[in-house]
Amino acid sequence: MGGRWLVTAVHYARQTTARSRVRPMKKSDIICPNCSAGYRRVELASGARTTGEFRCLLCDHVLEVFNGTTEVAIRLTVQPERTFQGISH
Repeated sequence: MGGRWLVTAVHYARQTTARSRVRPMKKSDIICPNCSAGYRRVELASGARTTGEFRCLLCDHVLEVFNGTTEVAIRLTVQPERTFQGISH
């Protein structure tokens, strides 16, 4: 019975050490200054690294330039109302 407790303690110690090395993801919101579209930004410290730039899906304005230090995912969450002029219904 003593051996079982030792294995459990070693397993717990490994899990605790692994958890302490994992950095949590950072969540934030981005608003396009050009068209007011809203985006959710999630940054991870692990995984593949993101390089390049992200442009607004609605107006093509550059919202962020990535330097490759983290993995970043951006998702459109709020699409502003568009005014269509000159279109008859």
